[in-house]
Amino acid sequence: MSNMPNTTAIDSRVFGLMSIENSKIIHFPKGVPGLDSERYFAFVCIDEYQPLVWMISRTGLYHLPVVPFTLIDSDDLDDESREVFYPQLMQILNSNPKTAAYVILKLNPSIKHLSLKAPIVVDVELQRGEQYILDHVTMHST
Repeated sequence: MSNMPNTTAIDSRVFGLMSIENSKIIHFPKGVPGLDSERYFAFVCIDEYQPLVWMISRTGLYHLPVVPFTLIDSDDLDDESREVFYPQLMQILNSNPKTAAYVILKLNPSIKHLSLKAPIVVDVELQRGEQYILDHVTMHST
């Protein structure tokens, strides 16, 4: 039997002190572009924001609203995402059945459609995440 705690305290600058199950904390070995100093993020569901999920850095400084890919309707995607990025993302997800994908939501009313250009892909079993940058020619992770 382990004496390791099964939760981590995160002092979120938006939501206050939170106790997060360790299984919800994902390691991003390559970081997330623009947040390179952060390597661990918790994926947190907060009732009043559902179906959004909040990707919160373990330091509590960064908060990214993300939408689970499974909840996105193709009508919500921009044309480039529907035609080019959707097939690429499906290829990534189909290569490992233990993955989940999230799309970072830009909270800007002028944005009418979601883009799949930079999805967050999480291996839920290994608790490892990666942000992919998809393009017209190749796909690569950051």
